Order: sequence, then structure tokens, then C-alpha cells
Amino acid sequence: GPGGTRVDRLARWVAAQAQGNRNNGLYWAANRALEDNQAADLSPLAAAARQAGLTDPEITSTLDSAQRTSRTNPEPRDREAEGAS
Repeated sequence: GPGGTRVDRLARWVAAQAQGNRNNGLYWAANRALEDNQAADLSPLAAAARQAGLTDPEITSTLDSAQRTSRTNPEPRDREAEGAS
């Protein structure tokens, strides 16, 4: 649809975050993307965070913790990410 995928929209939002909210914004956006799809490609978010001025180590650790969070709090719907049709 217009504006691309949800990850694309989240990425544009992340790119616009001001200093002080960039890590939180990236973390929030990554969690939203992973709610949709635990195997979501977060590289657009990483690129957007880089645009917003975060460093690669910050981006990596923020995305890692979002992925850990989404794995430890799976959705109530018992949906296996692997092999889901």
C-alpha cells in the first residue's frame, strides 16, 4: 500500500526522532515490527536509526534487546514463528 510496509513507516518515524529519544524510539519501533512478525527484517530500522545519529553498537544492542523481549513475551496466541503458514 502507500507508504510501504509497516517496517518502512516505523523506519521513517525512527529517522525523525530527536536526540534523547532515539534509543527508546528504535526499541519501541523494533517491538512493534516484531509483534507483527518475529522474523521481521529490522535492517530498515537500523538504517533509520543510523540516519537519526545512533552508532552501530547502540543500534545493535537496542535491536538485540527488543528481539530478546519479543521472544520472552510471546503473544498469547500460540503461534510458532517457525513453520507458520
